[in-house]
Amino acid sequence: MERLTERDHKMSDAAYLKCSEECAVPWCDGCSNFERLVDRLAAYEDTGLEPEEIEGPYDNLKAHLFDVEADLKAYQQAEAEGRLQVSPCAPGAVVWALERDRTGAAVDFSGHMFLSQSRGSVIVSSFVYGLEGVRDTLDYLEKDTRLNDYVDLAVFPASDCYLTREEAEAALKKEEADHADL
Repeated sequence: MERLTERDHKMSDAAYLKCSEECAVPWCDGCSNFERLVDRLAAYEDTGLEPEEIEGPYDNLKAHLFDVEADLKAYQQAEAEGRLQVSPCAPGAVVWALERDRTGAAVDFSGHMFLSQSRGSVIVSSFVYGLEGVRDTLDYLEKDTRLNDYVDLAVFPASDCYLTREEAEAALKKEEADHADL
């Protein structure tokens, strides 16, 4: 912000117009700098706040911005280390995946519960129905791992996963049509 005033170094509670040091306009009559000062003062007064009421929120804002900056640095560090990924949806959401035969041709699609994504692959559970959300599913899978040394998880290429049934169905039909043309 460009300051229009300066504090008087001899009297700490006094201020003067900075332009008055070199001004040729007596008593600021018709001076554009004076009009800018009046406009800025009016804008400040329109807030209805006293100076001390502005300083408190400003200090809180500075503290908040410091927290945001620290969070941003942590996210940047995590990204640099490969620990930060943006998933297509939240864990527990239903995703629709193309199912492929041994030759790699898409033959069907099915719904799964999204659990995670890593290195271009989507990790899902087949348990979409019958369990309440991701917590119940993870509890079930953890118990199943302990008891059976087997977990019903599937991994699909992210490029074969869709957020809606309609998108998966359209992708399957497109791929079938593309193979029919060969």
